[in-house]
Amino acid sequence: DWSHISPSQTDLDAIQRDRDTHVFAQRLPNKLNRMLQDPELSGVIDWMPHGRSWRITDREEFRAKALPSYFQHTNIASFT
Repeated sequence: DWSHISPSQTDLDAIQRDRDTHVFAQRLPNKLNRMLQDPELSGVIDWMPHGRSWRITDREEFRAKALPSYFQHTNIASFT
């Protein structure tokens, strides 16, 4: 029941969610770029041969190494 929450609080919460989503969207390309340049993740996440996209080549190692280092979790479903 949301009837006890004032519209102004709901609006503020929505603004914060939008801001958090926008900040995450800006950080994701930077983190992805750093992962692709990380020598310890070579063979785990790599550029495709044509150089226009990337792929996770070892899902278990990606879950165990990359996700905790760059995203502070190990839930691969939230990344893919």
